[in-house]
Amino acid sequence: NQQWEQEGFRPIIIEDKESNDARALLVIHDTSHPDVPEALYDICINPCQAFGTGSHQTTRMILSQLLAMPIKNRIIVDAGTGTGILSIMCMMLGASEVLAYDIDEWSVRNAQSNLLLNGIETGVNVLLGNSSVLTSFQHVSQSTASQKHPSLLIANINRNILLADMQVFAQTLAEGGELLLSGFFTEDAPILLAEASKYGLEPLLQREEDNWCLLLL
Repeated sequence: NQQWEQEGFRPIIIEDKESNDARALLVIHDTSHPDVPEALYDICINPCQAFGTGSHQTTRMILSQLLAMPIKNRIIVDAGTGTGILSIMCMMLGASEVLAYDIDEWSVRNAQSNLLLNGIETGVNVLLGNSSVLTSFQHVSQSTASQKHPSLLIANINRNILLADMQVFAQTLAEGGELLLSGFFTEDAPILLAEASKYGLEPLLQREEDNWCLLLL
């Protein structure tokens, strides 16, 4: 891990195959590699033991999905934020505010650092903790729930945590809100879908890459 932090990672490029723009859609890079191609969205990440550079299939799938979704002016939760890359992407796409959290203190510090590295000084609140930090959303009166509750919750975490937190996620979302999940294998999707259905969450989209899976509910 120390060697990886010192050497950094090669730029990761996400293309828009349907666009005629010569630029890439998104490039993710660190500060040690100057050979970065021009892109519509440019994210700089310096990972410090934290997950999320865009090199993993699950992170790439979520980033691609976010780029295809209406994000502007939405309140968003980034569960298990890691490097903060998904929060950064959401703010670049015009989110009004993001609540990000992680159980690891070094991830929280790394996410805060990466936000500043990308010029994001306000709009993202990074908290140390697990899904219990979402209880603040669950005590809002019903009359203001549509303004206060997030309309999108992103969780790129392992299957067991997703299963354990599914009810909390559902209760946190605004009416008609969306849950974007990854971090699990394709064969785990039916288990997660069955748990999600208990709380009124219905599948909208399923994607796979190298047996890793993404669900939009």
